[in-house]
Amino acid sequence: MFFIENTKSWILLLLTIPIVVINYKTYINGFKALKILDPNMDTLIALGSGVSFFYSLFSLFFNTGHIYFETSGVILTVVQVGKLLESRTKNQASKTIKSLIDLSPKIAYTIVSGKTFEKPINEVKIGDIVLIRPGDRIPIDGEIKSTNKKNILIDESVLTGESAPLSKTAGDQVLAGTLNLGSDFIIKVTKLNQDTIFSQIINMVTNSIGSKPPIQRIADQVSKIFVPAVLLISLLSGFLWFFLPSDSKYNLTFAIMISVAVLVVSCPCALGLATPTAITVASGRAAKNGILFKSTAMLELLGKVNTIVFDKTGTLTQGRVMTYGEKDKLRPESISAISKLDQLGIKIILASGDNEKIVNEIAKDLNLSHYYSSLLPQDKFNIIKREQEQNNIVAFVGDGINDAPALSSADIGVTLRSATDVALDSADVIIMNNNLMDLVKSINISKLTLKRIKQNLFLSLIYNICLIPIAAGLLFAFGGPLLNPMLASIAMSLSSICVVLNSLR
Repeated sequence: MFFIENTKSWILLLLTIPIVVINYKTYINGFKALKILDPNMDTLIALGSGVSFFYSLFSLFFNTGHIYFETSGVILTVVQVGKLLESRTKNQASKTIKSLIDLSPKIAYTIVSGKTFEKPINEVKIGDIVLIRPGDRIPIDGEIKSTNKKNILIDESVLTGESAPLSKTAGDQVLAGTLNLGSDFIIKVTKLNQDTIFSQIINMVTNSIGSKPPIQRIADQVSKIFVPAVLLISLLSGFLWFFLPSDSKYNLTFAIMISVAVLVVSCPCALGLATPTAITVASGRAAKNGILFKSTAMLELLGKVNTIVFDKTGTLTQGRVMTYGEKDKLRPESISAISKLDQLGIKIILASGDNEKIVNEIAKDLNLSHYYSSLLPQDKFNIIKREQEQNNIVAFVGDGINDAPALSSADIGVTLRSATDVALDSADVIIMNNNLMDLVKSINISKLTLKRIKQNLFLSLIYNICLIPIAAGLLFAFGGPLLNPMLASIAMSLSSICVVLNSLR
């Protein structure tokens, strides 16, 4: 009979148990954080859903009150959906590194006693003689010893990003990863594979990816004060209602109900939704405008950027192959985009591998006061690190293979859809329409998102400030209404709806 009368409650229990089990890590992390007095969002989730679940379990077996299994399940489900929205690029690092490694030749054609042998690149030593065939990527750094023609053309865009090939002759240095556009020639190896510039690019990307500073979660900061306060209010209110009233109806069950109401009404649905809902809406709007954010954290961070470092060729310019020494033409929107960014108070830096004369002309056309020429990938990497050491939040905008270290080391990497595969893998933001004005639009979207997040957090906190005292029985003590756990659950849901509606505006 007991089971028949409580069929609905048993069904809710059976539906809630899998959700609780699936989210066991939330409980472990939440209570570990509480144990070291550093509560976070997981602590809020664990307390709110845990107390609701075990109080309901107690009520089910001893028939002492209402059942709130659905509250526990909703808390865990809603917050976990939010977390899933923030974990879209877990394999980003491996993809970027793989793209770079795939470009690096695995073998070299070494010449010994006039005969050519294939040799694994890691076994090539300094002083070895290597044949470079037409159309081959140069496998290792070396010095040209002989060639069939007086001059050969080498495409160094993989390192410098510049589209114009360079003319090389005997005695000149060639670099691993660059492309032979001329006839065959012979080089003498000057560096081991692990010491080449191309290998350094791979190492810089490897070290930089995953080292981005995580955005500081406002909700986690709030929870460090909020969680202990709620826990204290919950315990204190239950204690007072159990010991102070002389009326016998205020027994242990009533005291527990008060404590649970405080915890349920302060459950973190609204607080947990404050960030992910605003970001989800913003991500959708950005996608409709041809802006792809690979990471939701980057959507939050982009609005805080105060320094942007631009590559030149293919980014600010059209990237077309020009006669050597001629200036590549600017993109039609480059001047207006740079002007808009300047109006936003963002410091603009031009960092190019091109020669000083051309870079000076481009900087003049764009009215830039910060610009650098003749840079290698390490130089761009160093410029970004220097700006970061001055506590600037730095974005890098580039489209070449040589830009991968800079895209990865910057706080945010931005590229265009027309970029190389490596740049696309390394970047955090992709401008699908190949229009730099969309970069301005993406920054404005990010700024609006941050504003919405702060508004949502404010709504969540105001809701808690108003309803926690009511749940603790403050009004009831003076003849007012009592906010029992069921009503607390409804109030909690309404606060979440308010947050969602604000995000959708």
